[in-house]
Amino acid sequence: MLERRFLAVAAMLGAAAFGMLEAAQSLLRADRGFAEPMSAYAVGPYGSVQTVAFVVLALGSAAVSAGLSSPRRRPPNWQMSRVLIGVWSFGVSLAAVFRVDVDGSSSSAGQVHGAASMLSFVAILAAMFFFTGAARQVADWRSFGRLSSALAGTATVAFVVAAATQPSIAFGVAQRVFLGAVVVWIVAIGARLYVLGRTRNVEAESSTGRVQRGGSEPAC
Repeated sequence: MLERRFLAVAAMLGAAAFGMLEAAQSLLRADRGFAEPMSAYAVGPYGSVQTVAFVVLALGSAAVSAGLSSPRRRPPNWQMSRVLIGVWSFGVSLAAVFRVDVDGSSSSAGQVHGAASMLSFVAILAAMFFFTGAARQVADWRSFGRLSSALAGTATVAFVVAAATQPSIAFGVAQRVFLGAVVVWIVAIGARLYVLGRTRNVEAESSTGRVQRGGSEPAC
C-alpha cells in the first residue's frame, strides 16, 4: 500500500505543479497571448519552464496509470483507461521534446508536436469517459464517478470549442479550461488513491494486531 500512496502523491504533485506553472506563465508571459496554444510558452524567454511543466505532467500522469493497477478484478473499461492515460503521458512527453511552431513557422519538430498533442488530447478525453464508466462499477470508486463525469463533460465542451475557434482568444481560453479539467481529474484520482491506500493500510494493521492478540491468548 505504501507504493500505491507514493504513486498517488506523485500524481497529485505532478498535475498540480503543471497547473501552477501554466497559471504563472499565463499571468507573467507578456510575449504570448491567450490566442496562442499553451505550448507556445516553450518558445521565447523562459521557454524551459514550459518544458518542465510538460515533464512533470507526463510523470504525474504515468504515476496515475501505475497507481490504478490492481490485483483485484476490474471492469474492462478500467484497464482501457489506464492504457489511454499512458498514451496521454507519452504524448505529453513528446510535446516536451518537440516544440510547437509559432508565428507562422513550419518545421518537422512542430509537426511532431502537433500530432502528439492531438493524440494525447483524444486519448485523455477517452480515458476520462472510460474511467467514469468503470468507476461506477467499483464500490470504492462509485462516488468518484459523478465528479469524473462532470470533468469529462467539461473537457469535451472545451475541446469542441477550442477545435472550432482556433486561432482566437476563445481557443486559448477553451484550451486552458480543457487542461484545467484534466489536471483536476488527475489530482482527484491521486487523492482518491491515497485515501484508499491509507484506509487499507490501517485495516491491514488492525487485522494483523487482532491475529497477534488472538495467538497470544492461552488456550482454554
